[in-house]
Amino acid sequence: LTVATFHYQLYSKQQHDQWQMLHDQRFQAITGQSQRVQLDQAGLQLQLGDLKPVWQLKEGMYVFDLNGDNFTLRHGLPINRFHEYSSHKLGWLRWQSAEKRWTVRNGRIKLQAAHFVQTVNCLAQEYAETYNADFYVPGKDNGEKAFFVGHPVQETERWIRTLELVDRSSTSRQISVEQNQSPAISITLSFNSTVGMTVLYHGSELGEFVATIHLDSHSNRFINITAMNCKGTLIGQLYRSNMQQTTELVFSSYVGGEDRLQNSTIRIGAPATVNGSRWLCLQPYEKPKLQKCRWATFSAQPLPKVELPHRWTQAQGHCTDCNQISVNNFLKYLNPANWTQGVNGWSEALAVGLEVAFYLLLAVILWAVCRRLICPVLRWTVCGNGRNNANKM
Repeated sequence: LTVATFHYQLYSKQQHDQWQMLHDQRFQAITGQSQRVQLDQAGLQLQLGDLKPVWQLKEGMYVFDLNGDNFTLRHGLPINRFHEYSSHKLGWLRWQSAEKRWTVRNGRIKLQAAHFVQTVNCLAQEYAETYNADFYVPGKDNGEKAFFVGHPVQETERWIRTLELVDRSSTSRQISVEQNQSPAISITLSFNSTVGMTVLYHGSELGEFVATIHLDSHSNRFINITAMNCKGTLIGQLYRSNMQQTTELVFSSYVGGEDRLQNSTIRIGAPATVNGSRWLCLQPYEKPKLQKCRWATFSAQPLPKVELPHRWTQAQGHCTDCNQISVNNFLKYLNPANWTQGVNGWSEALAVGLEVAFYLLLAVILWAVCRRLICPVLRWTVCGNGRNNANKM
């Protein structure tokens, strides 16, 4: 919904060329349809023509820090819709006010599937973990910054002057946006026949100006103009060179200051063809002889760096004497009843059976070696030395 704000004041000329304010009114009108407004009882009526919005906010924007002092409207990240719970979009973990806890749909399954653990040192119980999720804050950040939360809309949409939340209540769903420059509005004034009217207006002026062309990190291209000692409406033309043969842009801007000269800053969007310095000419409205031309230098900011995902987080277990070989552990596993503890499924049972068979086979081989090789050698050594000593005596 686009709304235009008007300020109407009615004056009456008194003696000694003094003016007296008779009526002061501010009102708003919807610009998407024709409007007729009765301004005062003298019969002055204002008729507004239909105006389509020139600028509009895009879809997919979201509020950041709603209840804090750093309230901003942001965009640039994928958002989970009401029925979505994707861990690769913002808003997958949601606060349930009734239950007063954070929850996610099918959370047990999704978190187990997204959790990855890698052993670093088994004996010291050191491991590394990470999650297959883009938007989360680890419990121990290890010096890492919080994840990227998007770009503020006022930094990427340069046509916005101010942006504020209409109401900070839980049911608020409206954002008030004020544009830097008002689009052209068709206004028709009508009077009763008994009212006499004299039209007076202030002419436009321009003292001096400087200009730059800037390309920001969000690929917004605009012309910054600082006009000194100016008022009224200024007309601008942008040329490729000071030969003034090829015109790339023509614009007008209202700087105000009807009753006095002032300094004003103008920001105009530039087309994508403007990739360097340009020759800019500026003149007051209806005064082409007062035209001034200056070079507008070009500057560009690099694109923002891509935010890296969360790295593996180092941690250590808290189980005493776990993953360590000791006499107690050895004696514990001599009991066959402990062999099947922790076995889940046929594959693990088969692995345990193969290990038991391997150790039994190894025990049989050792028993055979001792009986057939080691024992005879020891018997021959001991008994043979005994006979030799007896014969010598």
